[in-house]
Amino acid sequence: MKREAANSPFDPSTVASERDVRGWRPEDGECCGVPDFCLDLNNTPGSEWNRSACRVFVQDFLDSEAYQCDDVTKISKMFATHFRTIKRHYWRQIEESRAAAKGLTIDRRSENI
Repeated sequence: MKREAANSPFDPSTVASERDVRGWRPEDGECCGVPDFCLDLNNTPGSEWNRSACRVFVQDFLDSEAYQCDDVTKISKMFATHFRTIKRHYWRQIEESRAAAKGLTIDRRSENI
């Protein structure tokens, strides 16, 4: 997702816009490719867009031959789990940005227990 660390800002090119999602037709091929990989963080891992992105991810994962796992089901499940983490980080950043624009901060101390 073009981020150096988990708390790094998201590159807008890695997050599908509502317009991108509405305009994509599965019959035209996958929603993205490896170079322009992006997720629909306004939806679930099971959305059509994100299932397509998962296929792109899984194929690239297998093609890399960097890992021993070649079980598509396991890789897909790992993708879905990581998707939820990425989505949570993305929405936290959105909330914090909105709060900062109003001169506020969000107290997340209770979340780290």
